[in-house]
Amino acid sequence: MRKNSSEQLYEDLKARITRGELAVGMAIPSENVLCGQYRISRPTVRRVLDKLCSRNLLEKRPGIGTFVKDPEQETKSYMYADFRIGTDHLADYSPHYSILIINGFNDSPYGRNYYLKPLDSRKLEKGILDVDVDALILKNYPDSVYEKLLRYKKPILVNNHRSALKEIASISVDDYLEAKRAVDYLIRYGYHDIACIGSVSSSKEGESSYWRMRGWEDAFLETGLKVPEHLKLPGASVLGYDMSAVSKFIASRKFNAAFFVNGSNFTRFVPCCNSAGGHDIHRLKLLVFDNIEPYHEYDTLACAYIKMPLERFGLLALEYLRRKAHDPAYSVMNAVLPCNMIVRY
Repeated sequence: MRKNSSEQLYEDLKARITRGELAVGMAIPSENVLCGQYRISRPTVRRVLDKLCSRNLLEKRPGIGTFVKDPEQETKSYMYADFRIGTDHLADYSPHYSILIINGFNDSPYGRNYYLKPLDSRKLEKGILDVDVDALILKNYPDSVYEKLLRYKKPILVNNHRSALKEIASISVDDYLEAKRAVDYLIRYGYHDIACIGSVSSSKEGESSYWRMRGWEDAFLETGLKVPEHLKLPGASVLGYDMSAVSKFIASRKFNAAFFVNGSNFTRFVPCCNSAGGHDIHRLKLLVFDNIEPYHEYDTLACAYIKMPLERFGLLALEYLRRKAHDPAYSVMNAVLPCNMIVRY
């Protein structure tokens, strides 16, 4: 059956909006133009436009015109309300980690009117949340802690860790795979004596560090080489400022490259290297699992680094938490993002 002119106008406008030909925020043709184009009266045009408004496709702005509506406009206006995020680690504003995530918050369309509220990790470990917040971004805790915190009915997102609890969201990278790929790059270029700076004995000492160390190990095994266990320097020595152990390692081990499981081990190890003797840091090939761009004092070193997409972490985290706080039925996010390896040898 042939559509009458008003039905045709309705279908044409709806199709143009759906296809994106008339984009969100764009004004549609005036009533006079539509009257002439479809040979219908002004009241008929208005009835068609009212129908599209009722379908949440158009909105009328008095004295201005009729515009394509963002279907999530009401939700988004709610998303811009004051939003308090409790965190146990982002408020330290570390330049190679927290600041980059916060930059992602600020660049997000949902980044208006959010506030970070520092939380006491000692209280969190006991399942105590005594600060008024709308959502939580936390570091890694046992699932028993998260189970207690879920009683407060706040959305919880964990940075770079995964929980077995289906209610806990996460944004992470594949520490093992990214480390293995990067170390394999060094091995393929002939560096077989690669020290692992920041090793741990188990995941309890640091889950990310553990899986990055395992990636270092398996990069050797998968190329048919023996893992150089004697080239592991424990993170407890480096981060604990046990300079005698660090100096002894540097002076007594032969290595032509070094893989650092994180930036903290890198920035504490490098100053010791030349003073300990045995190695010139400028002759070593260095690989850091962290963004070292903020540390300009190391720009002259032959250093590659694995850059996590921390700004992307921030973008995704803030949008998720706002949406989840607004709609408890919103799907729990578990995102794994790819890293980039930056080579500046």
